[in-house]
Amino acid sequence: MGFDKSKFLKAGFVPREADVDVPALKDFFPEGSPAVWKVRSLSGHEIAKINEKIDNASKIRALMEGLVSAKTDDQKDAIAALVGNTDGTPTDAIRRIQYLMAGTVSPDPKTIDQDFAGRLLEYFGVTFYAITNKILELSGRGYIPGKKSPSGTTSESGPE
Repeated sequence: MGFDKSKFLKAGFVPREADVDVPALKDFFPEGSPAVWKVRSLSGHEIAKINEKIDNASKIRALMEGLVSAKTDDQKDAIAALVGNTDGTPTDAIRRIQYLMAGTVSPDPKTIDQDFAGRLLEYFGVTFYAITNKILELSGRGYIPGKKSPSGTTSESGPE
């Protein structure tokens, strides 16, 4: 029996989700509530966009470094500030910051920006890596076949 392409194409898929215990961050959760970070799997498209963003930034930095090699240190610093990553943050960390921003379900994903993620990486590195490792693990396992997520809410019809 081979792969059922028709069944695959008809299936709806939902992201995998998981809770990550983050005991090191317990002081930042309401007293008495569990210190849990909820994450979801990323789609292949999301991962590709993140990878492309990182790759493009690396290419731009390399180009700029070549262009400014004969400039003064002040000029180099000004150009580096425009290009980004002036602090020498490793590419893996930058990529994982993007994964954290895209894969967080709770706390509110709208509050997870680059500055926050960078701070979490700096001061709670092992916790940061545990969270992003879970996002990568879930992403590697793929979405869950099942019902498609609803595109909107509709009220059920009933007797008038």
